Amino acid sequence: MQSPHDTLFRFTFCHAVHAASWLRRIAPGRVRRAIDWATLVPANERLPGPRLRPHFADLVFAADRRSGGRPILLLVEHKSRFEAGLERQLLRYAVLLQHGWRQRDDVVPEVLGFVLLHGERGAPGSQAAQPRNPSPTDVPAAFERWRELLAAVDRTEAPPHTPPLGRDAVEAIGWYALAVTDVTPEALSDTFARILHRPEDTIMSTLERTYQQGKNEGKAEGKAEGRAEALLRLLHKRFGPVDPASETRVRRATIADLDRWTDRVLDAATLAGVLAD
Repeated sequence: MQSPHDTLFRFTFCHAVHAASWLRRIAPGRVRRAIDWATLVPANERLPGPRLRPHFADLVFAADRRSGGRPILLLVEHKSRFEAGLERQLLRYAVLLQHGWRQRDDVVPEVLGFVLLHGERGAPGSQAAQPRNPSPTDVPAAFERWRELLAAVDRTEAPPHTPPLGRDAVEAIGWYALAVTDVTPEALSDTFARILHRPEDTIMSTLERTYQQGKNEGKAEGKAEGRAEALLRLLHKRFGPVDPASETRVRRATIADLDRWTDRVLDAATLAGVLAD
């Protein structure tokens, strides 16, 4: 079950045109100049693991080199905090990506890893400081500071077969604000109406709908998150420390998967046996 942070991350960066804009800004100059950004396309995020156990990267893109030669894969992971073992996770995903491409296309691509960290980074192995939860009055003030950017997003019209822009993007931003803060739909709609110069009733109806959707999704997410935590405790008690890839798989699982795996904990001989498809 995706968190609201993951949902907004994927909404924004699963499209190559948005990902390219961000990646070009953060990539080292040598890397930025080597990639033909016009060729950037999404690649398969399902990674073939040992014993047919799949792993899932957050986002993977493929691109050509400007000078030709083997392709480049850009592996993007989204994290709310720095996690011990992150480097090993990226390395394992890179190896699986290269193995899959070699089997399918008889070519070994170069893999570059990127991490989008939306929390505060702590020292390796330490707990990162939790971001301060903004108060209901902080949120409208923040959008007022970003008013020019929000208005520019709202005015952008998306041609057919392009990433969501304009009002669709504003709706996603409003949903995210309602999902992760305590701002009310009324306060947010009033702020958006002032910034976007659109009728408040139109904005309000959209925000009320997304607010209710967020509440429903939050209930389902909380239910899945609780079951995932319980299952991880059982797995740790039965098999010892759970590797990062398996933990990620459990945390992203559906309630049906979590129920099925929980039923196997006592009978399966190995962790792989519990999480088998």
